[in-house]
Amino acid sequence: MVATFKERVTDYLLKHGGKIEADNVTGKLARALRVPDAQRPGLISALKRMEADGLIERSVVGKRTKGIYLIPQPEHAATTNGQEPAPTPTVTKDSGEIDYSELAQEMIRSAAEAFALRDKYREENRVLKKELERLQGQLQAAELQNAALGRQVMDAKEAAKDIQPELKKEVRSLLNKINRMG
Repeated sequence: MVATFKERVTDYLLKHGGKIEADNVTGKLARALRVPDAQRPGLISALKRMEADGLIERSVVGKRTKGIYLIPQPEHAATTNGQEPAPTPTVTKDSGEIDYSELAQEMIRSAAEAFALRDKYREENRVLKKELERLQGQLQAAELQNAALGRQVMDAKEAAKDIQPELKKEVRSLLNKINRMG
């Protein structure tokens, strides 16, 4: 029987010290496992599931996987009810032919994940747009208030200019009175 992607990836990592690192780890792994281009979505889905299941850890920078690390597992993994976990379905038949049904399921899972992410990001984008509109409204209100305060400062300066000559006159008058008294 031909090994599943999960088994093939695990075997490869075990043979290479439990890790693989490169600029494009997925491509390197696909080449090492001799995965045809048509089956790469299945490999990628298997890697995502392995990560979600806690079997591997991926180091991702941007959209690139830079490292895959095998997480040590107990020799006899069991489910919470004490039974052995169900075997992972294979992508190839016993004859070595591609199991297109399984490949299609892998591709559908990948598409469903992509659509779920798209919907999640659309919702986040909608929320962020609302927040941006709210902040732009606050900025506009602050700019209007700033302009009003600027006008008040200008009016106060003009008023001070008008009062200044009168104040100077009053101060001179008081100083003259003080000088006459003394």
